[in-house]
Amino acid sequence: MEKRQYQVGIGVLVAAVAVPAACMSGGKGADGDTGSSAQPQARCPSGKTGPNCEECTDYATGPDCDTYKFVAFDFGAYEGCGVHPDGSVTCYSSGYGYRPFVGRDFADVAVDWFTACALRADGSVVCLDDGFDTGGLGAETPTSTFKAIDAGWGTVCGVRTDDTVECWGDNSWGEGTPPSGTFAQVETGDGYSCGLRPDGSVECWGIDTEDTYDVNIPPEGLFTELAVDRIACGLRSDGSIDCWGDGYNCYITIEESQGYELNELPIGSCGGPLPGPYQAMVLSSSNLCALRVDGTLECWGVDTDGETSPPSGEFEAAELGVSFGCGLRPDQTLDCWGASYHTEAIGEVLDLFVCSDGQEVPASFACDGEPDCADRSDEDRSLCR
Repeated sequence: MEKRQYQVGIGVLVAAVAVPAACMSGGKGADGDTGSSAQPQARCPSGKTGPNCEECTDYATGPDCDTYKFVAFDFGAYEGCGVHPDGSVTCYSSGYGYRPFVGRDFADVAVDWFTACALRADGSVVCLDDGFDTGGLGAETPTSTFKAIDAGWGTVCGVRTDDTVECWGDNSWGEGTPPSGTFAQVETGDGYSCGLRPDGSVECWGIDTEDTYDVNIPPEGLFTELAVDRIACGLRSDGSIDCWGDGYNCYITIEESQGYELNELPIGSCGGPLPGPYQAMVLSSSNLCALRVDGTLECWGVDTDGETSPPSGEFEAAELGVSFGCGLRPDQTLDCWGASYHTEAIGEVLDLFVCSDGQEVPASFACDGEPDCADRSDEDRSLCR
């Protein structure tokens, strides 16, 4: 799903196992208490606070305060990031958790293939210099301020505070060259992007899709929301969903040809609109999920790992990766489904080591003889306990 998108160690991360003993850098601990480089002081485990560490912090919940709360989150293929109520960001990749973004003033994240950016509360954007597996977007991050951002396959677009759109990253097919004028929303996908105009009309740009994908040719009529990946979908004011895109990007065509078991996706050029009524929708490269007006989820597409079987009950939002998805419950916790090797660590509170420059790394990464902090503040083993 390409909304709402790091090579801090993707593919080479060591498992971030929560441990009761943590390292101190001589600055502030992960929960804000002060330590000393000469004589580290005890602190509460991550997620807990209070005189006797008996209370959960505002970003954690659960009997042991070991489950993160989220106010925003997004997934790429096999990785994702989420913003906590305290404005900090935790990211995940195939079962591992880490903290690549420094600070506690973030409002949203945008994650997708090779792409990770975070939107600060003041509208500025931070992108990771090292990306995921190929070159990152840090050097290209614009200085504009934004209302919202979205990441696609190596491309990021955002709606500026003046409602115009700016894109950066890959522009191989023109997906990073938006038209002029104002937009209420922008979404990026596989070689193309689409924007929702203030009047509800849709305009797409990028790959010449007329002969191949047809994703650049939205249906007539007005929409209230967009979702873009390999195909594109729009939510209409009556709560129905209409999708467009053809050729191999039609989920039925591509996935049946590859022998996948499907929960049929009868939408757009694949067979007609979904009546709903729905209040929101999300896309990945192989699945669509829609949030009904009662808060429950319904999903279609590839179903090899239970991708089309979300948990029952009420959700406020959802995001999809490849072979998994997660939904945001009313209590701000995530409930995930699909491939367990992608979802098993999502939402678990990390025990953090805080470097003197403010960077937070999982405690299991620190005090191991490796230069985990840029300032090497974790190299003094006397700081470990």
